[in-house]
Amino acid sequence: RIIFFYFVLAVLIITLAVGLGYQQLQRTGEHNETERQQSQRRIVVPGPRGNILDRNGRLLVGNRPRFSVRLQLDTVRGEMYRESQIIRKAFRDTDDVDKSDLPTAGEIVQLARLAVVQRYLDQVNAILGRQEKVHAAALRKHFTREMLLPFTLIDDLQPAEYARLLERLPVNSPAQLHTMSSRFYPYGSSAAHSLGYVGSTDQLEVEELQGDDLKTFRMKGTIGRDGVEKKYDAQLQGEAGGAIFRVDHAGNRINPAIRIVPPRQGGDITLALDIDLQRAAEERLAEYELAGGAVALDVATGEVLALHSAPTFDPNRFIGGIPAAYYTQLLSDPRRPLLNKALQGRSPPGSTWKLATAVTALEQGVIKMDDRMPVPCTGGYQYGN
Repeated sequence: RIIFFYFVLAVLIITLAVGLGYQQLQRTGEHNETERQQSQRRIVVPGPRGNILDRNGRLLVGNRPRFSVRLQLDTVRGEMYRESQIIRKAFRDTDDVDKSDLPTAGEIVQLARLAVVQRYLDQVNAILGRQEKVHAAALRKHFTREMLLPFTLIDDLQPAEYARLLERLPVNSPAQLHTMSSRFYPYGSSAAHSLGYVGSTDQLEVEELQGDDLKTFRMKGTIGRDGVEKKYDAQLQGEAGGAIFRVDHAGNRINPAIRIVPPRQGGDITLALDIDLQRAAEERLAEYELAGGAVALDVATGEVLALHSAPTFDPNRFIGGIPAAYYTQLLSDPRRPLLNKALQGRSPPGSTWKLATAVTALEQGVIKMDDRMPVPCTGGYQYGN
């Protein structure tokens, strides 16, 4: 009777061998693809935008370095684990706390992460003389959505602060200085309505970096929101770069990168604007402190040499998000600085329009050259004497 079970066992072993061979040989490519998707991550870095120049080649919009201090979280995971052990032990050793009120394991992990990140931020604070605090909600969101990206401790450092940290921040510290490209308007509010401004976006793709099926982390880039920045965004937009990294079971990055594609700057644009004429128009309108617009055209080509709307705004203050106080100030101003009065104003035309109406009336035979207007024009404005 036991011979029967020999046959059963043989059939089972053969079935197992066939199944193992099928998985190892026939489905090798499928398993490799699954393993690749689970063990690799992609990081996308935006490329710098192109410059905008006036008719004489002077820079109207460019890029400047934006300095920040960032913490690479996967380099401090050991510290976070040890900190969580210390916190857990401290709660357990406390006698006057109800055991049912002890934090959960997840809450202890959050406390440990916050403590470690704040510790590194305190080191930076000591060098800069600041009192910055880590926002717990921002850190929690970063761990959930952007773990492979460095966490920003302080953004938009002043050049003097950058120099101080460059000198005193330890070279092997997980908190390191980062330099990114940021939009810059050297003439401030000049031609702001024409040039427009940019906003932040993470909808960036890298054509030369494969891995569309991988989990991707995108650093914030910029996109044109108004004016020339919006109209020619496709030309100004830089080509994003990126890298592919292998990660461990916890999602931590394993250096070095498998592949790196450097970002490239976008194309430049030359406008017909003359910044000298533009600023002259702005200074003239500013003398009256009124809302209005001014446009100067080249009568031979129709090119716009100057286009100003008063009052105006400073697009430099829109970088990285419009401050709430500044935006409220713009919206509450009865002169409506965000409205481009040179193009969107509903002001009635002045005497220059009489030429068009007179020519049209003559061509239609409504009036003749020797006719007089039946109703005299009494409108006028006395200036000085």
